[in-house]
Amino acid sequence: MSWLSVNHYNPWVVFYNEYYAVIALIISMFFFINKSLKIPKIIIPIIFLSFVPVIHFFIGKVFYFSIGFMGFIYVSCFWLAIILGFNLCNSIFDRVKIFYYFSCLLVFVGFVTGCIAIFQWLNLEDYIPWIRDINGKQRPYGNFAQPNNMSTFLIMSLMACLYIYEIKKTNIRLIIISAIIILIGITLSQSRTAWLVSVFIFIYLSIYQYKDIVTLKWHYSIVS
Repeated sequence: MSWLSVNHYNPWVVFYNEYYAVIALIISMFFFINKSLKIPKIIIPIIFLSFVPVIHFFIGKVFYFSIGFMGFIYVSCFWLAIILGFNLCNSIFDRVKIFYYFSCLLVFVGFVTGCIAIFQWLNLEDYIPWIRDINGKQRPYGNFAQPNNMSTFLIMSLMACLYIYEIKKTNIRLIIISAIIILIGITLSQSRTAWLVSVFIFIYLSIYQYKDIVTLKWHYSIVS
């Protein structure tokens, strides 16, 4: 729901996206009722870093407490998500299964988002429910309210396609079709972020294909 919400209103256009994400984070906490949490040492500096926005308010660097408090909330949600994910993978569920199911979720939402971007590009959003209207004057952005946000997510979905392709647990044709739709969505976003990340992805694939770790053929890497 966080990734596909069509509710975007000024001045906080991504409020509902972040609201649903926080709700999901709170629900995840219920898995650890009456269980002890392990905190990875690498996250400890970030926990202390979360207090910096509030400290800025008290020393006069930030004039409004709400700004400092929101900064504290955002950083706190970040390290809390890492802690919950770390414990979910190491104590309750199998790490490989979680990563596989999460990759499937990324591919599914990426496919839907790519289709939404295509409909927006074709100016068909008025005829299809649950699609954000861009009025034909903006770059397609799915339901993310911002083309760069959509592009960043679709890149994550594309890498999830690569992971599922490599472990070969899903029908390859479905993965290829999803990857094509996702690539079209990335192209329609016209995001410079995608161009920059694609360079690093190509270098990554070239190195691991040379080492025979990635089985994806090199010509597919060039196309992507």
